[in-house]
Amino acid sequence: MNFISKRISGAIGLSVLLGCLLLAPGCRGIANENDPGGLKSDSATPEDSTDGPDGINGVDSIGIPDQGGDPGEGIGGGDIWDGSVPQIGGVVWDFSLPTADGEVFTLSEHVDDLVLLSSFPAAYTQFCTKQNDFIRDNPAEFESRGVLPVGLTTVTVDVLAGWVDEQKYQHMLLSDSAPEGFVSRRLGLFNQDWGANSRSLFLIGRDGTLLYKVGFDRYQEPDFQALFDFVDSLK
Repeated sequence: MNFISKRISGAIGLSVLLGCLLLAPGCRGIANENDPGGLKSDSATPEDSTDGPDGINGVDSIGIPDQGGDPGEGIGGGDIWDGSVPQIGGVVWDFSLPTADGEVFTLSEHVDDLVLLSSFPAAYTQFCTKQNDFIRDNPAEFESRGVLPVGLTTVTVDVLAGWVDEQKYQHMLLSDSAPEGFVSRRLGLFNQDWGANSRSLFLIGRDGTLLYKVGFDRYQEPDFQALFDFVDSLK
């Protein structure tokens, strides 16, 4: 091979190498949809993912930005969370989150009620709408039992506000979006596979303990009647 041939061969090899690097899946923001290692959004379509009731406790040990308070003092305490979540009979940490109507909900301000956190992954979707429509359409079922239904999701306040206005919801909907799932993760209500909240019913007693926790599949409406039967059994 003469000198010119070597130069040409070397140039071709370098071009191929650079091309492979630039077109590699995930490189420079270019994702290959067939390659799970490429870039993707964890929360693009939570309703289309698959998971069952086990997803309610699908949480990892993660670092959480410090929001004040002493370690062990509740949701706001400390800057590292060890991944533990409340179990039946255990204490549920106090927390505050913004609502769709621009207010702030604080758990400890509702000690006169049984607080039901109705967790759901998205807005403007079929089963999340059915879940919240049930609460809207059956207020007497909750009021007669002293249950305060509260929606909980990682959807932003602005999106929730539009949805609430469209659906005429009267119950509070909490946005756990900044940082995403901060409270929900610590309650065991964030589904890692979905990148969003699980579909769950989470009942907190007047003494702050967890009384009832059930998770549901993506295309399954929550069984509110089973919840009502449980509350009735407490009397």
